[in-house]
Amino acid sequence: MRVVCGDIRHCTLFIPFRLFIEIPGALEGDTCEVVEACVLGEVDSLIDDNNDGLFERLVETLDIQVRVRVTRDTVVNVSGARRQLTTNFVPFTR
Repeated sequence: MRVVCGDIRHCTLFIPFRLFIEIPGALEGDTCEVVEACVLGEVDSLIDDNNDGLFERLVETLDIQVRVRVTRDTVVNVSGARRQLTTNFVPFTR
């Protein structure tokens, strides 16, 4: 039996990431806002590159859900009323 002893180490990393999401219906000039981003799942894989029974690398795969909101400034033409809105207008008097 082969035994390998070594130091146990802990490391916490902040790994920024960028992504590009194609959004059907979005147009150039629209504003995109990230509403929510959360990690749904994680898989850690130990990699033995040299086939010597020692793991040289740890590959971490994350499943990240990103929700976005797309907004667009739009001018909407509203036609005037076609009929009189009030028939008997009585002004308020004090």
